[in-house]
Amino acid sequence: QVCAEGNFGAHLATMKAGVTFGEMGAFGLTVERTASTRAARDGLAACAVIRGQSIQRALEMRPDAFSFMLEHYQKQLTTNKATLAQRKEWLDGTAVPGLANTKLFAGCAWEFLQTIAMELNESEHNAGDMIAVRGTET
Repeated sequence: QVCAEGNFGAHLATMKAGVTFGEMGAFGLTVERTASTRAARDGLAACAVIRGQSIQRALEMRPDAFSFMLEHYQKQLTTNKATLAQRKEWLDGTAVPGLANTKLFAGCAWEFLQTIAMELNESEHNAGDMIAVRGTET
């Protein structure tokens, strides 16, 4: 599995076998990556690299494929923007203020707290759920 991450530490997607990423740059739809990707922490990721020149040659032979790719790109961009907006709202409205209200971080600079918050993920726990286990990695 491969995880895609956007600004503000937002988790955009977990991709499994057969899913592509980075294709929009190869199609010339963007000059800058819109997400970072990393191999999932609990598995192996085998990825094939398709060079932009190969796609450009294929598009010269089949220009009709470009409209399909453009539609895919626009849908993905819309989804990513919404996810990033939700993440930023959670960071600014919940995570950073929550840190600022703890005894440990009271009085710390907002930027300092933002840096810490970028690594946080929201999670819910039911009554009695184990949240942290003694003896495991921190």
